Amino acid sequence: MKKSYFILAAIASVALASCTSEDFVGDPGGKSPTESPISFGSHFKAITRADYTGKDAATMLGNKFVVSAKKGNTTGATDGTITFDNYVVEYAENTANTVVSNSTNWDYVGKGLIKHASDKGITSQNVKYWDYSADQYDFIAWSTGSKTAIYEGTPTSGQVLVSAIDPNATATKAITFKGAAADLQECYISDITTVKNAAFGDTPVLMKFRSLGSKVRIGIYETIPGYSVRNVQFYTAADV
Repeated sequence: MKKSYFILAAIASVALASCTSEDFVGDPGGKSPTESPISFGSHFKAITRADYTGKDAATMLGNKFVVSAKKGNTTGATDGTITFDNYVVEYAENTANTVVSNSTNWDYVGKGLIKHASDKGITSQNVKYWDYSADQYDFIAWSTGSKTAIYEGTPTSGQVLVSAIDPNATATKAITFKGAAADLQECYISDITTVKNAAFGDTPVLMKFRSLGSKVRIGIYETIPGYSVRNVQFYTAADV
């Protein structure tokens, strides 16, 4: 069983939707609270081919992802106020603009809670509005795609054990995954998506995802006369 730790600072691409109930706070700059709900969009960054968006991106994510965010002064802060605390966001065709929290077929209102959220006393996922007293929001998300996410116990084939997201731990360990290598490589994590106060408003938050199975090409060149490179070996580490 392999365990993988991820420092979510700049990794991936797919846009998505928002999460929990939160009263309107701060000065909306002339807008009423109902004019500035937080919503999401979708985009998946491919390394060797065109990026995936919309329905194609949603299909790769299993039509669902889990998101958390913090609001505060800086991305590197470890004491931001956590919001969208491990909330489920789901994709459904032809549902855009049917409710204020859904402008791109992604929505979080009324979706089922996962264990990490219910453990914190959260009972429902309601519309959230931009807090204009905050300098910025930082969003982080993950998806296990076609694999089944579990939140306790030991993962079996086809399952991935996923920790709660900690948006205040992006410099160390914001989220962990544990499972077989074949299952882990089909999971997805997002870049940290930062939205500054000046950009708060009606534009969906675009979450960008990347597969944990992304490949890295390494080139080794012989550039010193009289020397050659031979017998290169690579090793895996169980704690990475």
